[in-house]
Order: sequence, then structure tokens, then C-alpha cells
Amino acid sequence: MLDNTIRWIGGAAVLALVLGALPASAQNPNLYLTPDSGGFSCGGIYALDLMIDDTITDLQGASLELVFDDYILTPLTVSAGALINGASCPHYANWTNEGAGGSTITVDIATLGCSVAGPGSILHLTFEGYHKGTSTVNCASGVLRDSNNQDIPYTCGEASIYYDCVVDDQAQAWGAVKAVYR
Repeated sequence: MLDNTIRWIGGAAVLALVLGALPASAQNPNLYLTPDSGGFSCGGIYALDLMIDDTITDLQGASLELVFDDYILTPLTVSAGALINGASCPHYANWTNEGAGGSTITVDIATLGCSVAGPGSILHLTFEGYHKGTSTVNCASGVLRDSNNQDIPYTCGEASIYYDCVVDDQAQAWGAVKAVYR
């Protein structure tokens, strides 16, 4: 019995060392989108929050690029999340490529004079549907900075959004609509 207990404890210790030695990309993401999956229908709006977890304890700013399928989704709003809005100092969130179209959202977020600690939302996004289908939303690139302007290593999870609308939401010429039903 004692021999089995020692083997179990030894095995657990080795497992802990191996998991601790894994690269950050193999561990759970500490920057993630919530909800990580879901869907919406014609005329609806889908909201996502970009969250940090409790391993990020000194966040003062971030520059991020999120990607999505622009054939399926169109971003409506990008704003500071609840954690940034609740900071004890002034802050900003700037959607730097707003209105540019395409499949990316580029955003800069900063608190001016303080930092925030996770868990919490640092960015709130809303989308409307364009064409029926599923789009992932994930981080293409970015940097998180602490109060000493040092990089904070992170891994980013993704979200999967299904837009279900049989009838196209976009305005079309009457001739194009007629041609579909001939």
C-alpha cells in the first residue's frame, strides 16, 4: 500500500513538472473570448467579450488584432470591457481600423496611470450577420503590456459563431431577388 502511494505521488510530481514545462500555447489560454461558441438569427446582434484570466495581474495596455470571416460577420461596435471601464484611472479603447471593412479588428486599449488585474473583460464587441455560416473569431497578433511597459506573455482562445439566416439580410437590387426565384 505504501509503495503504491509513493508511486502515485511520484507520478503526480512528474506530471506537474511536465505540465509546467509545456509552452504557453499548450496550456489553457489566459486571453479568451466568451461565449466561446454560440449563434444568432436574422436581424440579431451577437456580443462577445475578450477576457483575461486571473494569471494576468498587472495589465496596463494592449494592442490586438482579431480576425473573423467577413463573409459571415460584420463588426458593429468595439469598446472597452467591464474590467477596463471599472479601472480607477482614465482609460481608452480605440478601434483603429473602424469602417475599413475586411476581416480584422485592430484595437488599442490602455489605462492611464493604473493597471488592472484579471479576471475580467477588457474588450466588448458586437457583430451582425451578413451571410449564413460559421465564423471563428480569434487573435491574429498582439501585445499585452504591464505597468513597466514589459510584454505579458499570453495565449489566446477563439470563439465560434454561427449565423443562421436563410434570407440574406443585405439590400439587393430587385432583379437579383427575382432571379433567385425563377
